[in-house]
Amino acid sequence: MRHALPFLLVAGALPAAAAPAAPALRIFADGFPRGAWEASEGGRGAARRMTLADPAALLFAGRVLPRDCRLTVLADTPERAVVSWTCPGGDSGRSEIRRDHAGLYVVHAQGVSGRLPFASSAEYRFLGN
Repeated sequence: MRHALPFLLVAGALPAAAAPAAPALRIFADGFPRGAWEASEGGRGAARRMTLADPAALLFAGRVLPRDCRLTVLADTPERAVVSWTCPGGDSGRSEIRRDHAGLYVVHAQGVSGRLPFASSAEYRFLGN
């Protein structure tokens, strides 16, 4: 059983058309800071630096979902969002995103990918442009 899968998506790594459009959520209503981010996964290992250009990297816990996945918004406030997804082939998941302030998000995600369960918890901190 895998407890955590890689949760980082580097901007430009895959074409934007490969994923479903992220729903407009109030947690990102003030804008999503594009640029350099640091992610630390639940206190394990060193923090990783990456470039993020889209909040979908947080929303889908770093996974690139097929376009035909169904998204359901379960909670949507300026401080917290919960989104679940179900994809053909059996992959599914649920992400909870908490915004502590404009440059700090905490993401908890769990689900099934490739018939294996996953769970991850990460803190994303904006470093700048």
